[in-house]
Amino acid sequence: MGVTEPLPDIRGTGCEAGEDEHVRGGRKAESSGHLPREAGQPWAGQVMGFAGQLKAWRKIAGHRRGRRVTQDECATAVGRSARWWRNLERGDGRTRLDREQCRRLADLLRLDRDERAALLLYNNLATTAESGPVDPRVHSSLRLLVDQQMPRPAYLCDPYWNILASNASMAEWWPWVLEPRANLMRWALLDPEARTQYHAWEQHAAEYVKMLKFALARSDAAELLALIGDVCEDPDVRHIWETTTELTKTRDGHLFRMSVPIMGQEPIEVVSHVLHPAALPNCRMVVITWSANEEAEDEARELDTVPTGPRAQAQFQQARSTGTAPNCACSKVELTA
Repeated sequence: MGVTEPLPDIRGTGCEAGEDEHVRGGRKAESSGHLPREAGQPWAGQVMGFAGQLKAWRKIAGHRRGRRVTQDECATAVGRSARWWRNLERGDGRTRLDREQCRRLADLLRLDRDERAALLLYNNLATTAESGPVDPRVHSSLRLLVDQQMPRPAYLCDPYWNILASNASMAEWWPWVLEPRANLMRWALLDPEARTQYHAWEQHAAEYVKMLKFALARSDAAELLALIGDVCEDPDVRHIWETTTELTKTRDGHLFRMSVPIMGQEPIEVVSHVLHPAALPNCRMVVITWSANEEAEDEARELDTVPTGPRAQAQFQQARSTGTAPNCACSKVELTA
């Protein structure tokens, strides 16, 4: 994949090498509380907007097609002039694409499913759930649903990954969910504990950054911008932000390895199932499960191994007795939404 330039101003962009000028633009994160560290230098909360994302996609399309994709080709794809397209890439906020233009452009740039969805969202074309008052009984019923996922860890979070509810297993596996203002992104990207629990943390951090970039295509709400600003204060996260142009809507169903204290630090593989409640479609309910790994299961039978440590053994045996764990020390899970 291509590498993007350092973070430009919110909803603004700079011109790439070989073009005639560098134009900074756009809106900044009001209410985020962050200020530039030095005059002329981008701050951690500043992010790539629609214009910058278009340029990044055009660069990536060059790799996907094996040749450079020009501004003229993009202009032709959407049925507009080359000057009109150049203005769009320079951050002309008055310009938007219609649905058919988005389709033709996505075909030219060979955008994947999530990138196509982001393109529509940038142009206010995707269907969004109407906001309005929610019956308080909805919240209580969802909390009950989360509790009833036992013994599987489960949680409910809002569009900005703030934890709204979690069950006892989730709190036992990951106690941070009980902390005030618990937030998945801040824990996964900033907490030292997360870097020891995730195997290959940098890869998972990159996936979380892609999710933040996708969320930005849907909204530039102050809370989201503040969250991005906070996590990008970390130099490792900031580097990931500046060097990736990909977007991801969700990692539903993906597998990865973790070492969780309750399991005696035994490596486990887990998968998350991301659900969107109809009454709160912008929220996510995540249920974490595990499934048998046949090779690991055969090896475990031969070696007669189980997780080490009395607490881990008790947890493993309880899960096995209820039919929710495989006959091996290796399980499968993901903690993303």
